[in-house]
Amino acid sequence: MELQIQSLLQEAEYIGDDGVGGGEGVGVAEDVKYLRKQYFLLNEDFQRPLRKGLQGLLRTGSDENLICIGRGTVVSRFYDTAVGYKVQIKDHSSSLEELLPGSLLVLLSRSSGFRLEPESLVLCSGEQGSEPALLRVQVLDGQLLKDVEYSVYKYTVYLEAYKHHLNILKNMKNCPGPLPRYIINSGKDPKILEPEYLSKTETLSLNCLKYLHNSFQKSESALTVDEVHKLLLSKHSSSSASSPGSSSLQIFKASGEYKYLRNNPNLKTSCSETPVINNFPKREPIECQKSLSNQSQISDLEESQISDLEESQISGLEKSQAEALKNALTQEVSLIQGPPGTGKSFLGSLLVQVLLENRSLWTRTSSTPVLVICYTNAALDEFLESGLRYTRRIVRLGSRSKSDLLENYTLNSILGYRRDAALRNQGAYWKEKELRSALHDLNLRLAEQGSASSEDISLHHGLIQQLRSLTAGEGRLVCQGADIIGTTCTGAAKHRQLLHQLNPKIVLVEEAGEMMESQLIASIPPSSTHIIMIGDHQQLRPQVGSPELAKSESHDISLFERLIICGFPFSCLLTQHRMVPLLSSLLSPIYPGLRNHPEVERRGRIPGLVSPLFFINHLHAEHQSQGGSRTNKFEAEFCVALVQYLVLQGIQPSRISVLTRDVSHRISVALSRARDVLIILGNLEELASASKLWTDLEAILRSRNLVGQSLPVCCQPHGSVTQVSSSSDLQYLQNGGCGEMCEIKMACGHTCLEKCHGGSIRHCCGRVCSRSCNKGHPCSKLCGEDCGECSIRVEVKLQCGHLQDIPCYQRTELAVCSVVQVDSLSCGHSQPRPCGTSSQTCSQICSSRLECGHECSLLCHPISTLHTCTKPCPSSCVKGHPCSGLCGEVCKPCSHPVQVLLPCSHLGNLTCSEDLEKYECTEKCSKILDCGHNCRALCYEDCDRSCRFRGQLVLPCGHSANGRCGDPPACSNPCPLLLLCGHPCQESCGALCTTKCKEPVSITLISGTRTEQSRSCSHTPVLLCHAARARDQDQIPECKEVCFARLCCGHLCSGICSECKEFELHLPCVQACTRTLLCGHPCTSICGQPCPPCKLNSLIRCPHVKAKNKCDELPKPCKEKCEWKCEHKKCTKKCSLDCNRTLCEEKCRIKLKCGHLCTGYCGELCLCTVCSGSGEGSGPWINLGCGCALTYPVFKPDSRYKFN
Repeated sequence: MELQIQSLLQEAEYIGDDGVGGGEGVGVAEDVKYLRKQYFLLNEDFQRPLRKGLQGLLRTGSDENLICIGRGTVVSRFYDTAVGYKVQIKDHSSSLEELLPGSLLVLLSRSSGFRLEPESLVLCSGEQGSEPALLRVQVLDGQLLKDVEYSVYKYTVYLEAYKHHLNILKNMKNCPGPLPRYIINSGKDPKILEPEYLSKTETLSLNCLKYLHNSFQKSESALTVDEVHKLLLSKHSSSSASSPGSSSLQIFKASGEYKYLRNNPNLKTSCSETPVINNFPKREPIECQKSLSNQSQISDLEESQISDLEESQISGLEKSQAEALKNALTQEVSLIQGPPGTGKSFLGSLLVQVLLENRSLWTRTSSTPVLVICYTNAALDEFLESGLRYTRRIVRLGSRSKSDLLENYTLNSILGYRRDAALRNQGAYWKEKELRSALHDLNLRLAEQGSASSEDISLHHGLIQQLRSLTAGEGRLVCQGADIIGTTCTGAAKHRQLLHQLNPKIVLVEEAGEMMESQLIASIPPSSTHIIMIGDHQQLRPQVGSPELAKSESHDISLFERLIICGFPFSCLLTQHRMVPLLSSLLSPIYPGLRNHPEVERRGRIPGLVSPLFFINHLHAEHQSQGGSRTNKFEAEFCVALVQYLVLQGIQPSRISVLTRDVSHRISVALSRARDVLIILGNLEELASASKLWTDLEAILRSRNLVGQSLPVCCQPHGSVTQVSSSSDLQYLQNGGCGEMCEIKMACGHTCLEKCHGGSIRHCCGRVCSRSCNKGHPCSKLCGEDCGECSIRVEVKLQCGHLQDIPCYQRTELAVCSVVQVDSLSCGHSQPRPCGTSSQTCSQICSSRLECGHECSLLCHPISTLHTCTKPCPSSCVKGHPCSGLCGEVCKPCSHPVQVLLPCSHLGNLTCSEDLEKYECTEKCSKILDCGHNCRALCYEDCDRSCRFRGQLVLPCGHSANGRCGDPPACSNPCPLLLLCGHPCQESCGALCTTKCKEPVSITLISGTRTEQSRSCSHTPVLLCHAARARDQDQIPECKEVCFARLCCGHLCSGICSECKEFELHLPCVQACTRTLLCGHPCTSICGQPCPPCKLNSLIRCPHVKAKNKCDELPKPCKEKCEWKCEHKKCTKKCSLDCNRTLCEEKCRIKLKCGHLCTGYCGELCLCTVCSGSGEGSGPWINLGCGCALTYPVFKPDSRYKFN
């Protein structure tokens, strides 16, 4: 992807249907045209809002596409896995915290005064640094200056979501997999084929569907990263997939072939014999009923077979799901569309499970994983979590997973474990360590220098590329053992090389209706042979950057929707399992054929609400901030109070969601998220006036009395209904009740004296407890609290005879006496002991005198016990240094540091006991080598090595060069010698002189033989010296230069010099003709040809004829009276005849608007020579009407010429 400031400042224009411009349609393959168009649409979708934003900055200093995040200055450069700049942001806004890695930033020099010049703009990709308000940016175009302050803008369209797809589309030559057959060449071969790995004799095993309910229980545990790593590197067991034909539950591959739906009157755009690329559909949504009516046309499985399949052994699937399952397994390209809650993701996971069970069919030659592509990270996490129920061989690409279960299944985690544990090939392990060490050292050096040369940048780039190549090899090794590879569409484009090496044959695309066609095409690997797309184009469409481009080019229509609009057969799921019936009824205008599963009809009512559906209609207006965001204080406060009320009813906060208009994106999404309750706040009349769908929804809501200015809530204990119309009304019901006194009889027998608190708060009596313990002590707690054990202390006599206070609940025999006695031990020490415990070992310090004279510091022990003294040793070495060991240990050689003069005259830092003769001096050698340089070895090393000096050397030829003295480089200076021809040698000084002189020399040529000297030309072509000297002097070549002789027309001849001289005739002139035709128009032909008749509109026409005639056409004679007259003279003939009056020679007396008198003749077109600069005294003039004027007597027209 290329972003250039110069091109962004110029408006791009889309021309033609075959790419980013016209002129490529002839001889270009249809798939190449298609890919070019997809590249242009995606590139323009990203760049058009950016250009619009830059123009907005130029006009007003702000634009909604570019959000200012603060003022920035360059602090320093950084060097790690990339090279870039650190930019400190001042006065930053909240948008800085929302900056995603890889976002596009526009930096505008504040000194430019919002003048959009290439020198003042810088385009960067950036992310937040480790410190607050610090950005790490990489320059894409422009130059960042250190002492310049920039205004930093964040582009609202995410760069990372476009960059990788554009790079792929730019280099793609063919559409991936079987898609070209159906999206480009559909008119040539419209049949839908089965996957290539299925033959007509194969059967698919469906054993996994027998245990559908058990297999789809949510996995609560995940493997450790070590277990995942071992599993991926192990071989697949033979029992992981049943052999075909061994199952009692099988589905036979269809023997028939599917056809496109043609001539469908319900579809505005249908497939034709021309490629679909030329028929990009406009927005024509297809209703669910219409798509369902197609099921009978695309099915080749008997109705009874589907029923048996559904009812006999797959009790978890309903009819439309079983039909979609069969179609997806037996078509190389299949579409599954389903309204919200119909089990699209469930069916997708089930499809992957069935495909893995039949692994032996599509992995005959090599093991390849199933590739799962989703649009969002959340959907991908959910899908892969469901995959853990039937396989643990899963690898997730990307680092934005928020799932705890998938933490050890991400490729980054597994590669990090391999790198840390050094479990891979040792050569690769040490190679990576070496590369990372070299990169670390280079980064430190560049950071210390503060700058980097082009050689340093090239070296850094090379190390990064080697590391990435090594990591890619490790990733391929890990992913080869996976059953499922999961990624987003952006991740699929980013890891294109890895997926290309894995060669996945089966690709399942979730959320296909939300992906732009260009994104999906760039995400699917070329090795795919079986593609399953699941989505709902009636719920969510692709999010585009340029709405204008989407409107003109239908760029917001996904490939999934385009195939359906063009009549491609698809399966539609019919039964929803999510919403209670009242909520699902709101979707009837969008999905007329939607049915409810019996399970949703059996759900209970949510406590505290009268109805699970209600629209709170209000007139509180929104407020728009300076940044463009909209807020509605009334709705925000009401939502907060309502959530608090629902929590008080016992509903868990995790089950409550609040959607705003910006989040919902489309009405169908907002209406289909809830399972049990949907409360809507807004102005219903305003919504209905702006949307037909809201008009239908208003009719449904009002017909069921589900619209009002206040929400009815219900008290659980009393059953009373309260109308709440504001947040203060809900806050009045602070305990979740109805505002009355509770007065419910509690378990203790007392009546609750608090206000009604709904059904979620447990009753707790606040009166003093009237109960007592079995010894008559009164309870000190409240009535609603558990009395527990009596803690009043009583005096009792213990078994030892002592009296002691213990808690009432404690048994006397379990009490421990707290009286302390002092015992005299046999060692002579006295020691305290709690009453009731046996005598203990003495815990006093021994203090006995040891043989060395020190006191024993251990605990008291028998005298016969031998031990070592732990006091510091009092001995010293022969040089008086104290011993560093313990008194009871044998003294070690003295390790005291000393400084000694070595035989080499250096001072050496040794230990006291170290042998001087064995010490190796590590100072630099001070000797001078034969070459005159200082020895660069260490002092203890031999000096007879080659010189290590690196720097400026004097070579034997006398020149200087940078290099190592022991291995001097060849001289790269120009050779000073002259060749035999007299020209200087063009080789370097260190190389052998050339034998062929390449100095350019000019020679004189003639056209013809040497005797034809009259035809010689003045051209002197340039040849290489050795070629000119080797040429036969008797054969002078003919001149092949351009003639450039001056022709009679004034132009230069474009013929060949020798040909013009030989025939004495120049080529006809091919320049544009400069002659003026008789009609006054310039000639449009070339100079060397006769001027053709003029085809332009004639400059001469009468005032009666409105239509303009051509110059080469004779006008029809006008029969009207001639209008050429003045107060002095008048023509009496018809307009088409010659006038019988002459030019009036009287001056015109009309005063013009400029205030001057007309300087023309009476009866002619007026003109002012004063304003035109011709002079006040000149004239009179004749205005010809074409911008020219003539003065008499320079031009004296006769009576036949009409000037008007």
